[in-house]
Amino acid sequence: MKKSLLERLQYIRQVKTCSLIWRKAVSFFDAIMFSGGEFLISPLDEICELLQKVRRIFTGKIIITTSGIYQKKIEKVYSGNLTDGVHIDMKLPYHVLDVVEDKQIYQDIMGITPTKKMVDNLLCSVEMVIAHNSILDQVRTVKYPILGDAFFEEIRRYVDELKARYQSNVPYFLNEFLMA
Repeated sequence: MKKSLLERLQYIRQVKTCSLIWRKAVSFFDAIMFSGGEFLISPLDEICELLQKVRRIFTGKIIITTSGIYQKKIEKVYSGNLTDGVHIDMKLPYHVLDVVEDKQIYQDIMGITPTKKMVDNLLCSVEMVIAHNSILDQVRTVKYPILGDAFFEEIRRYVDELKARYQSNVPYFLNEFLMA
């Protein structure tokens, strides 16, 4: 159906209004955080395209939250200057757990059956975030009540060791588990 001139002008006015609202709205924010189940689960080209579009129209900081399972994607968004920081969740002391013997711990906390490759990706991702050393990077852990304090002490020790190796100031946060 062909639109009348009036309908086309109204549409153009709506688009211009939305564009104006967007430009004004982004000036109110100093950062955008991409989060969710796992932001990096999407195909890499789609992630890069989205982040490039955001970079073009938004002058603030771009932060991504991740579990760290997609280590190559983290490397790509860092190297492409598509993010200013990554917040990575180090859910377990991966470096001391065995993927076979501790399979149940991975299943209880992360809902996954671990593989050596997956654990290597997680560890590389944590190391990459710490080495990146941006004020907008961080490593964090949720203090799951089914885990003993030794788990969290080991995570902190590991993070502190990496921070010393890279002379990094990336903060580590141990967050309380909150029930909804």
